[in-house]
Amino acid sequence: MRHVQFWHGTYRVRKPIPKALQAIIGRGAYLTESLRTADERESDKRALPVLATFQAMLDKGQVAWELEQRRSIACADLSALDRQPIERLICHPRHAASVLTRFQEAVGVEPPISAVPRLLVTFAANIERWATFTGASKKGRQDLETKVGKFVEWLEHDNMAAVVFEDGRDWRDEMIAAGELSPKSISNYLKAVKALFGHAYDNEHIKGDNPMARVKYDPGEGRKRDDFTIEERRTILLAAREAEPDIKWLTFLSAYALTRTSEIADAHTRDIVCEGGVWLLKVRRKNRSKDQRTKTPQSTRDVALHSALLDEGFLVYRDSVGDGPLFPNLRIDGYGKRAGQAATDLSDWLRNVVKMTDPDKPFYSLRHSGITDLRTARAPDGSPAVKDDVERYLTAHGKKDQHGNYGTYPATELKAAIEWVRNPLTLRSASG
Repeated sequence: MRHVQFWHGTYRVRKPIPKALQAIIGRGAYLTESLRTADERESDKRALPVLATFQAMLDKGQVAWELEQRRSIACADLSALDRQPIERLICHPRHAASVLTRFQEAVGVEPPISAVPRLLVTFAANIERWATFTGASKKGRQDLETKVGKFVEWLEHDNMAAVVFEDGRDWRDEMIAAGELSPKSISNYLKAVKALFGHAYDNEHIKGDNPMARVKYDPGEGRKRDDFTIEERRTILLAAREAEPDIKWLTFLSAYALTRTSEIADAHTRDIVCEGGVWLLKVRRKNRSKDQRTKTPQSTRDVALHSALLDEGFLVYRDSVGDGPLFPNLRIDGYGKRAGQAATDLSDWLRNVVKMTDPDKPFYSLRHSGITDLRTARAPDGSPAVKDDVERYLTAHGKKDQHGNYGTYPATELKAAIEWVRNPLTLRSASG
């Protein structure tokens, strides 16, 4: 047995003490105790409790040594802080507060309640709780960790319970003043941090009032995408006919089913069904993996297939793929999704092959152009041809008012609505 040795006619336990722990434990280089037996089997039995006692002594010594190291570092930090000019301390109050907090924790001094919360609630622990509670995907969790990590870096401490309203306000204002992030990016950073704080306070992992609840920011409408003209849409669709199947059908679905690339790239052939004589694309999570989420709750919906899709042979393509992913040739990324490759391939194809290079008209503008068709379609009497709530349902733009929260839409109504998306392929010229 290790650390058991025969010595002068009897067995003993002799366990080395790390040099750093010798002074703390109060022994020399070894912990030694005689087992008072010359029998090897008996010595093995007697050695077990002795070894356990020695290990406990070493563990206790290790804890004491680590505490001493923390105290030394905290004292050194405090000494360095004491040498700082008062102007620097005024400009960087969070750094001074974090040094004082570490010192108080290291020496076991209870900080004033008004200055530092007694409870230490780390961001990492609450990200774990949030991810478990929401069932977040790998990408969703990493996105939150990245954005929250920027806030933690700015705070210079890792205690959510120590955050006050002024911290959130000042971080927001500094991001705006720096001018390095777009308004949308600033909004996304704030949303991530506010979501984490909201979960922590709503579930009482932290007591009191949520300091981030009052931190407001309006990014504005941002840069608007332009629609493609009907001639441009025709050019894109004609080019798609000559492209590989993934490009072709992702393009046709965006143009006629008004789907987002992220919704359709991970679709399954079982999502294409016929109900009441109407072919539907069911955008849902049922046939997707855990990481293949839809963008919003409203994304889960039924989309009637436009006659142009059926005439083009989409169902023949669906059958040719077999029972499985609708786009099996798309590479699955590290987050378990195909949408990343699909978005890159479509953008490159649109710019380099179709030669559509207007920065205000990305691939997404194809979907947006069809949405404009729905919004501007008029019945013979001049009234809107597509009801507002049906349009919002088909395009996954959420509910405009409470009336949109009830009932379902018949497949026939969805079919009638989607047919108002114009078919550029039937045009013979720009005036057609």
